Amino acid sequence: MEPKLKQMTEEEFYILNELYSDLAENLLSDDSKIQLLLDREGHIIDWYYEHKRMTRLCSYDLLDSKDEDKEKLKIFDQYIKDKDNLVPMRVDDTIMFLTLDVGDVPTIKSVRLALGLSEEAAAEYLMIPVCKFKEWENGIDIDDSVKKVAIRTLAKYHRYKK
Repeated sequence: MEPKLKQMTEEEFYILNELYSDLAENLLSDDSKIQLLLDREGHIIDWYYEHKRMTRLCSYDLLDSKDEDKEKLKIFDQYIKDKDNLVPMRVDDTIMFLTLDVGDVPTIKSVRLALGLSEEAAAEYLMIPVCKFKEWENGIDIDDSVKKVAIRTLAKYHRYKK
């Protein structure tokens, strides 16, 4: 089965590349919290680091040039304008929503199907028996925290199995 990838807007594609770049440079990790600005249709149109980091990054620095100070002030002003409309989300969840067509509330099954994986392949990737995976996919014998980890782990499949 082929993966069921989401059609991204140009802004979303740019944001995805920014996130991958920050992950590669260790500026972010999969579990880092970021803040997203969404349009009326639910598309991600901008993102910011968490508040403390935004404040620190945009603070005055004696070593910065006047142009750098102006750019920081411009970014921080926009951040303050957007702040009340921002949605907090983990980086790995953001990447999943940008790349996979999993619906509004992802489930183990919707992520597996979006990835084009069989139950057997998904179970192997999660390193669990197929019978256990089938139970989890049907909501049997799985608590919410394990379900979240399974969804996030599965969603990373396409990032590492290219």
